Amino acid sequence: MSYMRSIEQDLRKSKAQYEGIDIEEEIPFWEFLDIEFNVEEREFKFKAYYTQKPVYTELFQELVKSHTLRRIDDDLHDKDPYRFTKDVWRKREELGSQVEAMNVIYNLI
Repeated sequence: MSYMRSIEQDLRKSKAQYEGIDIEEEIPFWEFLDIEFNVEEREFKFKAYYTQKPVYTELFQELVKSHTLRRIDDDLHDKDPYRFTKDVWRKREELGSQVEAMNVIYNLI
């Protein structure tokens, strides 16, 4: 949610209709989480005090698996469009659900 809200804020920056609107007031949400680090065991412990029920679970899973959000963020921050980004390997059948996905290895084969 934080990431998507920050992308929304960046998209709005150039549009006059959003001038003076606080994105945190318009799209509020809370992430209450304690993060503790155990030095001896070298591990983080997370305790959630409040969780938000997911909405559009299947849609967001597909968005997260695709490069769509990353490309929007890269465009907004003038990052090189031809840079390498790490991702998980998927079966060829799953590529159809990826928005504008291009897998060079599959294309070469």
